[in-house]
Amino acid sequence: MKESPASEGYGMLRGSPPPAFRTRVISALPPGAWALAGTRGPVLCGGGEASYLCGACDGVLAEHVQPYCVMGIVFKCPRCSALSQVVNGHPNGEPSSA
Repeated sequence: MKESPASEGYGMLRGSPPPAFRTRVISALPPGAWALAGTRGPVLCGGGEASYLCGACDGVLAEHVQPYCVMGIVFKCPRCSALSQVVNGHPNGEPSSA
């Protein structure tokens, strides 16, 4: 049986965890934007190569996602309610130490 893409490479089933990057905290939603929110984290899960943390509290916002899939998305952290945004694939250029 062929494995699904979500179980290949990175992921909880096997392999090493993806690097985690902090998002940039913003004070308000940009005009016309909306925030992706959830009641528990992570807000978004996938089968990709990176994870993204809240820029305020390091709570996991997106886990195992492709960087290009989260660019420009505003997340509302389920842990601290801060608004954070992924501006480019790797917001700070370096993985988080968290």
